[in-house]
Amino acid sequence: MKLLKKEAWICIALFIVAFAVRLPYLFDVPRFIDEWREVGLAAQIARGEVWPLHNTSHDIGPLHNYVLAGLFKAFGHSLYIPRLYVTTLSAFTVVITYWIARQWLSTRLSLVAALLLATNSMHILVTHMAWSNDTTPFFVSLAVLLTLRSLGQKKLSSWAWAGVVWALALQSHPSVIAAIVGVLLIIWREERLKTFFLALILGYSNMIVHNILTPLDSILWVKRKDYALYPEWSLKAYFMNIYEMANEFFRSLSSAFPNGDGWTHLVSMLVFIVFVIAFIEGTRKLWSSNGGSLVISIIVLSFLVIPLLNDQYKFYVWTRYIAYLFPLGFVIIAKGLQSFIAYILTCSTSMIRQSRRIAAVGLVVTLSLPLYHFYQYAEIYIESGRDNSAEFQAVSSVQSKNSEHAAPVVVDKQVKQAEAVSKMLRVKGFSSPLVGIDPNEVREAVAFNEGGKHDAEFYLRWKRTFQSNDSDTWYILSLSNKEKLTKFFHIEWRNEEIVQGKGGKQTYFIGQVSSVAE
Repeated sequence: MKLLKKEAWICIALFIVAFAVRLPYLFDVPRFIDEWREVGLAAQIARGEVWPLHNTSHDIGPLHNYVLAGLFKAFGHSLYIPRLYVTTLSAFTVVITYWIARQWLSTRLSLVAALLLATNSMHILVTHMAWSNDTTPFFVSLAVLLTLRSLGQKKLSSWAWAGVVWALALQSHPSVIAAIVGVLLIIWREERLKTFFLALILGYSNMIVHNILTPLDSILWVKRKDYALYPEWSLKAYFMNIYEMANEFFRSLSSAFPNGDGWTHLVSMLVFIVFVIAFIEGTRKLWSSNGGSLVISIIVLSFLVIPLLNDQYKFYVWTRYIAYLFPLGFVIIAKGLQSFIAYILTCSTSMIRQSRRIAAVGLVVTLSLPLYHFYQYAEIYIESGRDNSAEFQAVSSVQSKNSEHAAPVVVDKQVKQAEAVSKMLRVKGFSSPLVGIDPNEVREAVAFNEGGKHDAEFYLRWKRTFQSNDSDTWYILSLSNKEKLTKFFHIEWRNEEIVQGKGGKQTYFIGQVSSVAE
């Protein structure tokens, strides 16, 4: 009982520490990309508007959307729920890592493995976003733990739960298929393999049904992902991808930021080397341990399968594709450190004391440096105006001025994060069309106010917008377009407000049209 109480307190402490170090900059860094597409689908589910069999990406399951929808129903459509949910799972992943490590390691070394993940800057950065893929490390880690505890067991429920959780992991992102192949290579002789398979199929049945109703839609969807896949496959490119994946994997474990400099960066590169050595040693020792081959098989198959398809392993957006390997990587590294500890114990008493001091200092530095790197990176991020604070302020401001959601909110396509702002407003229940010219839109246009001429397409789109909306409509505009529109249409504005982010940079104009004339 005392041991159980001790383990319980360790888990509680790990969760608190992991959650606490993830809270700073949670909603500001990194910037929104397209996570609000998935969140927007969740809001539609919560309102009973749709019941999808897949996520916004048709190769990803809707688990994430339905969970967020449930949270919206329970706590309201708060814009802070999505990232808070993901980072909560991130903190729980640290606790699960401890229990995975406890399969082979002492309490202290298991704590080391868990704490390495708790303070790992790349894991924090990845799980600061609200994509479905950012929950993959949690579900894979939980599935690994359940599978490890099922090995050699005949209990149906154990294998059923393992299969279901692997299905949930696969729902979070299709890259998990590589890990599942690794699992199957180890468990194919298990008596309850059929139970595992049935549970896996049941847990993934919605995606199976979807691909039957719309034949092979998920596979065809993956083929259209030109941002990650490379068009001309070759053996050379495949091995280069393996190298790139391995490099990013160990850089992520050691929290070596690509733009780092100074002595702290040199220390991170030293940690990188130590981690590579410890990983090799840990792999060797874990392979011969009971159940250790399962972890090794998952990592090896991930390195063999993912590079067949994926061509991107760059900081930080694409790092999420391999983030589910981080918990297992730290367990292996902790296992490798056993050899170092065993060596210390063979030394003389004076050398043991000195080595312990060095090891303690090294551990503190290794745990602290990733947080330093991340927090420093976040501060620079905010100062440059790339953070999300202006978006939250803009939506909050419109919410306070239009609490009944009666008037539409037109979002200028040229504002900093136009799609995110529009989707955030829709989650809150607003009608928020995107209007104007997208900065990435290819078109021929006459330069503004050149020789008395104006950009015809720009002019016509906004003219239609002003004609179709009344004076109650709110506008969120880029500052440059606000000046253009004012000059074009001789607009007089009311209820004007300029929104600036935490870095002090003026970002958005919010206002209503008092009068407009061409």
